[in-house]
Amino acid sequence: MQLSDATGTRSTAYDMDLGASANNLSTILEIANLKVYDFGFYLHSENFDGGIPAAFEEIISEIESQSQYYILIGRQSTTESINAKFWIDISLPIPIP
Repeated sequence: MQLSDATGTRSTAYDMDLGASANNLSTILEIANLKVYDFGFYLHSENFDGGIPAAFEEIISEIESQSQYYILIGRQSTTESINAKFWIDISLPIPIP
């Protein structure tokens, strides 16, 4: 599911592939209602160091209220590059090594 995207880019070309992959993963892991989310953001301060950006933490809270099991892909853009860094948050009923 495409969420808000403050980067100015859209990943619509990959939406069908991402949806199909999410369905396959849901079947393989036997997890009903697994959702895969895409979120684009940028930091207001290029000097951000450490931790998780507030924008990503906020979207995690929003998703947790909508879906028990999910994979969230956050695409962080900077003044130097679009999608310069990726953030991932996963909630599954199985341990991830």
